[in-house]
Amino acid sequence: MLLIANTELASNEEKKQLEAMYTGTYFASLVSSHAHSFPCSGASLQHMQDEYRKLTPHLFSIIGHECGIGVDPRTLVNSCRKVISNIDSVVCSSTASEQDKPSQDPTDRIPTEFFKRNEEEFRGLVSVDFPAIKKLYQEIELAKTELINAINEDFPKEIDVVHDIMNNAIHLKEKPSSTTATTQYIHPIDRNHKPILRRYTTVRVNDALQNYCEIIEKAPSIVASALRSLSGKLLQDLVPIEQASHWAVVLQAAQYHTVAAKQKGWKLSSIADPVDNNSVPPLELTGLTPYWLSRYMAQKNNIKLDGIFLLTAPNMSGKSTLMRSVLVTALLGNCGLFVPCDTAVIPRYDNFFLRTASYDVPSEAKSAFALEMDDMRVVLRDSTSKSLVMIDELGKGTSARDGSALAGALLETLDQRNITGIFATHLHELFQLPLKLYHTKNKKMGVNQSDNGDYTWTYQLEDGTCTDSMSLVTAKLYGIPKNIITRAEVLGGEFDASCRSKQVVINKKIKKIQEKIVPTTIIPSPIDDKNIEIVKAIRKYSLESLIPTLDRIGGTRTGPVVVNTDHTPPASLEGSSCLYILHIYKEDAPHVADHLYVGETESFNQRLQSHRERYTKKGYVIRAMAVKCPNKSSARGKETHLIKVLKMEGYDIEQDSDINHRLFNVD
Repeated sequence: MLLIANTELASNEEKKQLEAMYTGTYFASLVSSHAHSFPCSGASLQHMQDEYRKLTPHLFSIIGHECGIGVDPRTLVNSCRKVISNIDSVVCSSTASEQDKPSQDPTDRIPTEFFKRNEEEFRGLVSVDFPAIKKLYQEIELAKTELINAINEDFPKEIDVVHDIMNNAIHLKEKPSSTTATTQYIHPIDRNHKPILRRYTTVRVNDALQNYCEIIEKAPSIVASALRSLSGKLLQDLVPIEQASHWAVVLQAAQYHTVAAKQKGWKLSSIADPVDNNSVPPLELTGLTPYWLSRYMAQKNNIKLDGIFLLTAPNMSGKSTLMRSVLVTALLGNCGLFVPCDTAVIPRYDNFFLRTASYDVPSEAKSAFALEMDDMRVVLRDSTSKSLVMIDELGKGTSARDGSALAGALLETLDQRNITGIFATHLHELFQLPLKLYHTKNKKMGVNQSDNGDYTWTYQLEDGTCTDSMSLVTAKLYGIPKNIITRAEVLGGEFDASCRSKQVVINKKIKKIQEKIVPTTIIPSPIDDKNIEIVKAIRKYSLESLIPTLDRIGGTRTGPVVVNTDHTPPASLEGSSCLYILHIYKEDAPHVADHLYVGETESFNQRLQSHRERYTKKGYVIRAMAVKCPNKSSARGKETHLIKVLKMEGYDIEQDSDINHRLFNVD
């Protein structure tokens, strides 16, 4: 399998390539202590902070390149405002959508499910102020009222009312014992135009029901017509909509990537200046870990890749993992993104190649080895001295002789082109061939052997060569029967003696290969989690009014950051101990007391999202304010102190158990 990433641009695109380098500066701004929250929609250009504004021309260059049309920020803002105005005039807002619920019977005679099944399909889609919808809802209200009045006047209360789901109707379960001259009970007609003999209704109720259902039947088409009308208007602004969508994707991707990188402990890399037009500087990575593993559990590697590494190592010692990690790190760095390293200096590459294990493709008449050769043809055709190439175990689909010969010839060619990369192999015969290599270094993955014969992989890159793949250790580890392992040991000795007479045989005692591999792992310390109390506050107080209180407490690293209800917290707070206050309230219910929620966390983004999910279900709105603290202990101490101070200042705190922390109490 061959994975290729091509970053080479035509000469007239060189300016865009240089401008794309500023994405790293943008990510650096996101993690700075001066970064503030931005709207979750991502497309609010008018709200951008000054530190972002200077980067917008470079980001707009990317968007213009993707859309194929240049972007003028002022024109885009005006067009977006027009589009938003058109949408708001037709489409329900999220709040209005929740309030636009199906009708209800205040007398509780008609089941709620009846109105829900009839009206749920079109409710909450189009604004109730839209003329056609406003008229429709008035008709529905009149028809509903007439139906309720008819049922309450014609159907005795002592007899149950039945909701006939199949026929979408309301009937009496039985015929009343007494009737009047004006109230005659009849059998209703079902959807197949046949009378329902065990149910009863009246002409008035039947007419009111039919009138209501007729209005409901035309409602979906009225809603669809309103949305089609909106679509026609939006077609006129299709270009700015596309550009704004790309802009939103860029900002949101940057925000989410930065938050995730902060959580994982990733860092921004530096781009190395080119040496000349025909070569690239070394790739220097310190503290590299696999991008899919936690940095607190994985083994770190320091790498200075200049030329080609000829990498040999035992099975399962981390060769492929290292190659993938290096390639992905270089690709992320070239994109201006965070990388799984402590520090990284990464050159600009024109192509990225990863050639790894493959399978046969019968549909294309290719064996596994044929696919290997086809992949290498592409690598040889497109790679240059500025390419990063990773070749993993080439020649597995053919004999050791032919595989070694081909691998050696290909390695020589890549070396002559002065390509940067890693060439991993188990073909130890390469060391016996007279290869002409000038930019290739021998590397191996470390392995330790204990006194009792156990092996432990270190997953560390080391200088040197390894000519023992230790395949029998892996075979034993994964359940190959002992008798087969023993026989393989004997045949291995015969192979060395008869098939490798010209090779210097490494005479290791295979008897020491007995027990399973002991993996090297680091168990991370558990992250302490703290229950945070809910504190009630007086309505006249706001988050901004609490800033002087925070200043009096002191001991914070930065000023407070306020995050409004529809905004995302700044990435600069992620991965740091924070003290935060939530203002929880109901906009449409001023009689309901506000709450202040005081807490501390090391992942403010996730904690705020959890709070929002919890309280939004109850109809509450949340504003937040957070400040950085030096460490978790300090944050917990400030949390305790803040709750006590708020109580002393007159806030009605329902639960103040955090005041009694013996370890964190502050008098």
